[in-house]
Amino acid sequence: MTSTWGKNLKLTIYGTSHGDHIGAIIENFPPNVAYDAAFVEQYMRRRAPGQAHSTTRKEADIPQILSGFDEIDGELRTNGEKIEMRIANTSQRSSDYGEMVVPRPGHADYPAYVKYSGKADLRGGGHFSGRLTAPLTWAGALCALWLRERGIMAGAHIYQLGDIVAPLDFIRADYDMLEIMRVNLPTLDPAIAEKMLAEIARVQAEGDSIGATIECVVLGLPVGVGEHMFRGVEGVLSSILYGIPAVKAWNSARGSIMPPCWAVKRMTHSATRTAKSSLQLITAAGCWVA
Repeated sequence: MTSTWGKNLKLTIYGTSHGDHIGAIIENFPPNVAYDAAFVEQYMRRRAPGQAHSTTRKEADIPQILSGFDEIDGELRTNGEKIEMRIANTSQRSSDYGEMVVPRPGHADYPAYVKYSGKADLRGGGHFSGRLTAPLTWAGALCALWLRERGIMAGAHIYQLGDIVAPLDFIRADYDMLEIMRVNLPTLDPAIAEKMLAEIARVQAEGDSIGATIECVVLGLPVGVGEHMFRGVEGVLSSILYGIPAVKAWNSARGSIMPPCWAVKRMTHSATRTAKSSLQLITAAGCWVA
């Protein structure tokens, strides 16, 4: 089993949903990047379970840094060594799973059972659980701090939930707009957020869940990032985005859901790529991308 991603910057995620802890190891991270605990906590809080529109499992998700940082003048900074962080699991209820005989639909239970000869820990999804997005979020927040020093910033909002659509004119997106999105239910319009919360509550009352489309924007990305053919920006993004269990499709587009490719003229698509980068994620019902 491997959950390691990356070539130059290498990220490994470890642990299981109902184990003692989960964690992340980051290799080749640059030195002298200041650790902004409030910034990282904001990322973790958005992903945290136990919210009204999320899973009922409640976890503190407090990162414990084990290596890779030194305190310099009262401030934590990366030292160029391997970074390791772990998070304790404190609210797992393994008894809920008992002798799980029937694999849960929409989960990795059955293929995991077969792949690992019946020895995989399937409680809460084991290593295949969305719980593992907690250390992934922490690693993303750390990378965001590094990118922020270089004037690069990413932000995301809910483009669509059910029939509620809130398009973003990403050509006019700026850093202030991306800051506004850093809330638990990221939309630019509080009224739209209230409608989305009401829709989630309605679906929950029916004993169901609902998916969403998340639109992401990156500002300040230098021209020429990526490599030929297999390590282009879109290819590399695909390889990590699908590490989020809820993501079922993604689209590098113009800031709105693309029509079929044969219906789009080349200049319509190409012209928008010169200013900013935009992508969209389609999530499974009841799951959220931080």
